[in-house]
Parts: sequence; C-alpha cells; structure tokens
Amino acid sequence: MKHVRAELFLDIAWIVFAAGYVSMASQYPPAGRLIPMVVGIASIVAGVFQLLGNFIPKIRFLTHDRKLAVAKQEAKAPQTSVSQGDQEGAVEVSQQWQWIAMIWAAGLILGILIIGFVPAIPLFFLVYFLLQKRQRNWKLAVGSAIAMGILTYGVFEKVLGLHLYAGILFS
Repeated sequence: MKHVRAELFLDIAWIVFAAGYVSMASQYPPAGRLIPMVVGIASIVAGVFQLLGNFIPKIRFLTHDRKLAVAKQEAKAPQTSVSQGDQEGAVEVSQQWQWIAMIWAAGLILGILIIGFVPAIPLFFLVYFLLQKRQRNWKLAVGSAIAMGILTYGVFEKVLGLHLYAGILFS
C-alpha cells in the first residue's frame, strides 16, 4: 500500500471546507452572495488543483514538492556556492512562516465566527500589526484598523448594502 501523506488529508479538508463555504454563501440574499461565491469557487478550483498534485507527478512540483521545484530552478540557474545546510534552513523557515500564516488565518476566521465581520476585521489588523516583529508600529496598527473598519462597515455594509455575518455573540 502506498504511503499516504498528510498533505492529501489537508487538500481534501480544504475542498470540503470551500464547498461548505459555497453552500453557506448560496443561502445569502442575491446582493450578498457574489463575493463569497467568487472566493469559495476560486478556493475549490485551487483545492482541486492542489489535490491533483497528489496524483499527477508532472504538476507535483507546483503543488507540494518544494525540493523538486528548487532542483528545477537550480538546474536552470548558474551554480552558486550555497551549502545544503543553508537550503534546508531556508526550507524550515519557509515552512515555519507557512504555519504562522495558517494560524493567523484561522484566528481571523474564528474571530469572524465569534464576533462577526465588522469588529473582527479591524481587530485582526490591529493585533496583527502590533505583534509583527518587523513592524511594531502602533500608528500603522491603529491606522490600518481604522481604515479596515471604515472599509468593512462603510463600504461593504452601508454603501454596497451587504449584510455581513454578525457573529455568534451578536446574532
């Protein structure tokens, strides 16, 4: 029996989540379902492509196998004096940043589910920019939170008339 990679389960979960999102978005009023449907369908397409990478070796370097992608790039590029240890360290850092990005995304989704779009989006930007190690600038954090609050509430809620999810606490 073939060794089943954890990536396969993640790819399937991505498609199931995106399909659930599209199903939920289809219940919205016609004016409010356009953007969620576009995002959901794009997520399904990306998820199917990612899933196909598990079964079609020719596209695997685009979806999962970073070492193969790096090897193909190195074959095209002139040789440099980068050690194998440096490459492995870069891959570890890249994977660490991917996990951090997924945790931030999960936090945003959880915030939207609990307190809704209008408070969660500006709060997310505020916390994100306050906690960034490279950009710890409270002015940027507050400014981006205010801008995203105006965009979320002013443009989406008021101007476009979209009825954004209010969250579990405010429903």
